Amino acid sequence: MTDYSTNPTAWFREVIVDKVTILDKTKGDYLAGMFMPGDRDGSSIKFPRSSTGTVMYPLTGAIEPVVPSGIAIDVVTCQPEYFEAAAFVKRQDINKIGSSPALQQVLADDLQRSQRVKKDTIKLNALSNFAGIETIGTGGSILDILDISEASDLILGVGEDEEIYCPIPFSWMTQLEMYKEFANSQWQGPTDLPLASRIGVRKRTWKGVNLFTVPDYMLEPFKPAEGELVTWAWSKSAMAAETPVDQQNVDISTRKDLQGNPEQFKTMVAGAAVGLNPKGVKKLRFKFAKRATRPVETVITEAAGG
Repeated sequence: MTDYSTNPTAWFREVIVDKVTILDKTKGDYLAGMFMPGDRDGSSIKFPRSSTGTVMYPLTGAIEPVVPSGIAIDVVTCQPEYFEAAAFVKRQDINKIGSSPALQQVLADDLQRSQRVKKDTIKLNALSNFAGIETIGTGGSILDILDISEASDLILGVGEDEEIYCPIPFSWMTQLEMYKEFANSQWQGPTDLPLASRIGVRKRTWKGVNLFTVPDYMLEPFKPAEGELVTWAWSKSAMAAETPVDQQNVDISTRKDLQGNPEQFKTMVAGAAVGLNPKGVKKLRFKFAKRATRPVETVITEAAGG
């Protein structure tokens, strides 16, 4: 580590880069690892998609020609979108931030947050733009565990056998936890996902659907009407995404073309995401209530003389 007393600018750069790197490991994007990867081909990204499987044929005992069955595979080709974030620190502020760990943390978190938010937004946009997917709910009722069960049945019923994911706001998770059977459920999704170890993320698995909480700002851009919110439940094999540029190390340079020679911090992300199988994705549209409502308890009584 560079000595702050001899070279405060170089020391400052190393501290910020180190903090951003640590944040990227501990606060990765929420949806990381939940989409199928693609293949990079020059400036394009290709996602293979299979619509049929190989069909077995019976053996009659006679010597007969092989009966081949072609697998219908096509390739979805996408061009990645490129995004950049930049921040400036004035020369006179370097000493101020350099002596304040709290200010250093704020700057590092802001740079890393811009990255992870954009990577999640690219994937959510792909879900939002995916045509032909079925919607559960109309926005007029609150989310119920039966709605999650329906999404699970419909996705698994078409033969999808990969993990199913569903990001929801905290208020929806609280609403579902009003049901004792749901509140007793545990996370059964992969433990190596970035969000699996994130503090503050509530996670549960219900009927094979791995539900996890995300901040409201991630889903609010997609709300169909005031007081409503939408999210999606999808099988991992039904969606695909790739991030060809993920600049985790912040690029820092001195801008001598600007007055005061400020330090410029830049980070870049490029990504693409696309839907592969509409039957493996369900849109959930329900009320966006800030306060949970206790479900009405059903009391079963024995018939007279029973």
